[in-house]
Formats: sequence, structure tokens, C-alpha cells
Amino acid sequence: MRFNSEFDIPDLTGRTALVTGATGGLGWETGRMLAHAGAAVVLPGRDEEEGVQAGAGIRRLHPAAKVRFEALDLSSLSA
Repeated sequence: MRFNSEFDIPDLTGRTALVTGATGGLGWETGRMLAHAGAAVVLPGRDEEEGVQAGAGIRRLHPAAKVRFEALDLSSLSA
């Protein structure tokens, strides 16, 4: 299935999407499009400031978006 814009994505209300790399580029666009379609979008990452800014950018375009940042650092896999 191919989507050219957020208008091609079916309604995702009630669904949750975890989008990695969402502080910029394709990850941010993916998060933006999923939020526009009604999904609750979780933006995981190491840098809280960048994640919060990415979420705010999505909310500026889609004020009703359910977007949140969650701290996640996988740089060390030791327990």
C-alpha cells in the first residue's frame, strides 16, 4: 500500500503509532501524517528537547494531534 499524502491514509483513530527517528526527516513526516490520520503518536528518543520540539511542530500543524515524547536510550544494551 502506498501513501502519497496524509489524505491517503485511512482513519487511525484509536490506534497508537511508535515512530522512531521522528525528530526530523522521514520520521517526522511519518509522525505528522499518522497524527493527521488520528493515531496517537509516540516519539521515542534520547534527546528530550528535540523530541518535545518535534511533537510541538506536529501539534502546530494538527492542533488536535495526540503526540507525546518518551525517553528511550538504546545506545547501551547492558542490563
